[in-house]
Amino acid sequence: MWDQKRAQDREQGPEAGICGLELNKEDGTKPQGDGSQWRAVHENAFIVFIATSLSHMLLTCIIWRLTKKHTDHKSYNWKQRLFIINFVSFFSALFVYFRHNMYCETGVYTIFAILEYTVVLTNMAFHMTAWWDFGNKELLITSQPEEKRF
Repeated sequence: MWDQKRAQDREQGPEAGICGLELNKEDGTKPQGDGSQWRAVHENAFIVFIATSLSHMLLTCIIWRLTKKHTDHKSYNWKQRLFIINFVSFFSALFVYFRHNMYCETGVYTIFAILEYTVVLTNMAFHMTAWWDFGNKELLITSQPEEKRF
């Protein structure tokens, strides 16, 4: 029965769902289709993420250096280290990714995955340095008292 459902879905094509995004009803997780459209979306989203991420890290380090804001040397030094690790990991991952696609060598994609995780974790750690930047600050969220009508 499941195979019949998949055959019907293939016959209907991507127009069957809303914009081709109808989910597999058996488990509700995987969009239908061959996945080629998702690769392009993932690839473009990843490019935007990396470009904005590296730009933000670089600009933060430059601005901190120019404004002499790095009075807390611990935070500034970690920002620099994490940016460099992120930068090197990303371009290494890019090299390994294309090498994997060209030669399909054993273990190369594993190296790519490790580098990809390094990029994500160093990005998160870079943002966690805000703990040192704002550690002695408090954030108070309030609202204006509303006029009471009885």
